[in-house]
Amino acid sequence: MAGRTDVAAVSAIIKPAGDRSTTLRFAHTAFIAGPPRARVAAQRRYSRVEEADLRALRDIVGPENVSTRGWDLAVSSANAIGEVEGRAEAVVWPASAEEVSEVLRYCSERGIPVTPRGSGSSTSGNATPVMGGIVISTRRMNRILEVSREDLLAVVEPGVVYESLNSKLRELGLFFPPEPASGSVSTIGGMVGNNSSGFRAVKYGVTRDYVSGLEVALPSGEIIRLGTRAPKSSIGYDLVRLFVGSEGTLGFFTKITLKLRPLPEARRTGICYAESAGRAAEAIFDVMASPARPSAIEYLDSRVLKLLSESGYPYREAGAALLVETDGTERAAEDDMSRIESICRSRGGDFRRAGGAEEEKLWSGRRALGALVARLSPYIIVGDVDVPVSKLPWIVEEIYGLGREAGVGLVVFGHAGDGNLHVNILAGGRDPESRRRAEDLYARIIERTIEAGGAVAGEHGIGVEKRGFMEAQHGRRVLELMRRIKEVIDPSWIMNPGKLFPD
Repeated sequence: MAGRTDVAAVSAIIKPAGDRSTTLRFAHTAFIAGPPRARVAAQRRYSRVEEADLRALRDIVGPENVSTRGWDLAVSSANAIGEVEGRAEAVVWPASAEEVSEVLRYCSERGIPVTPRGSGSSTSGNATPVMGGIVISTRRMNRILEVSREDLLAVVEPGVVYESLNSKLRELGLFFPPEPASGSVSTIGGMVGNNSSGFRAVKYGVTRDYVSGLEVALPSGEIIRLGTRAPKSSIGYDLVRLFVGSEGTLGFFTKITLKLRPLPEARRTGICYAESAGRAAEAIFDVMASPARPSAIEYLDSRVLKLLSESGYPYREAGAALLVETDGTERAAEDDMSRIESICRSRGGDFRRAGGAEEEKLWSGRRALGALVARLSPYIIVGDVDVPVSKLPWIVEEIYGLGREAGVGLVVFGHAGDGNLHVNILAGGRDPESRRRAEDLYARIIERTIEAGGAVAGEHGIGVEKRGFMEAQHGRRVLELMRRIKEVIDPSWIMNPGKLFPD
């Protein structure tokens, strides 16, 4: 659990206006204060992309694979949700590790910022080029290179889309378990860079648990190979786990070796409607403390249920709900669902099973939530806190209590079986006062999260928007060690600058 120093660091973030720290309330306000490149370039002295640089890049990847067209720059610079500012000066589409290596070597020598980018579906500004420079897109590196049924492994390039991979794997009776809600567009490279998880993490774990090996192009131009194909190893520092979740700040993935699982024989879906958020959270705790093994257990608050119902999905209004899935053999899936049903009913929940078309529509609605919620307010902060499951009932009550106190609207849902809640804060307007109230509320929620021994980001990563909380999360000494690691691998700080670190 975080100590007093860490909580004090968060408290400093929410000091009243006029305090010197208010411009760093967190990354939203930091970027409203002025162009990030102008502030940070003075420290790092990044170079702008010039015509000579474009010629050199075209010599490496081909003339048609470097663009400065307005549309390409806009598409390659946007954040999926929110208002993180950044504009690429050029977009590069390499097709091989060797081309990536040459591009990185050139940019390192010239001091040009590099932002790795897959589909751009991240919500924290992780793939937004906030310092300008070039975006290296994985669009042309999209091949499934190998699938081994015998070793339960796949080797893929970073631009392979999650759903495309699993579509291929299903034909072979296999699957790659981590499933983000944006799986229809998320690339494997982005998932590895962000350590994504999703619905099934509660049973199957997160992306980091499934990365067996990496081929990485470093900013120096070197290509290194990490990990093995073996089921386990004890061979020194685990650099695979260092690079997974590094958000493109250390290197560019050019090949990824993934562990796979056999497809389960059966799945079951059920939904439990609860009279209150607190009752739903208590039911989650009871389920996770039981012998039942849900493959997914999603928390949906009352506003989410109303939104889904009004959007034509088969949900009804209630205080809160849990959308539950079990899988395995026919007997295991049925036994687990029966246990969960019994627990939910003991907590006063209205539980019912779903199958066929209704089952698919329930999950389709859950996957659509990000887009549906984005319509509710012109300015939304997308939180991604994660707490120990034992603290879930407490943090749920704290979040709603803080929202009422601040007079700010909230929409909360998430993968609650592993303590992960997506707290969507609806500012109500773009005016400075509305933003300030929303941002202050978010900082207070983060403070409570750290008090509970939790994480400021469960699966969305730090990116730009949460970097102001890194010292509160880790402490100054640990953050300094992270900086030293970055300095060793990327001494010019060209890789995805403006991410992770507060400065």
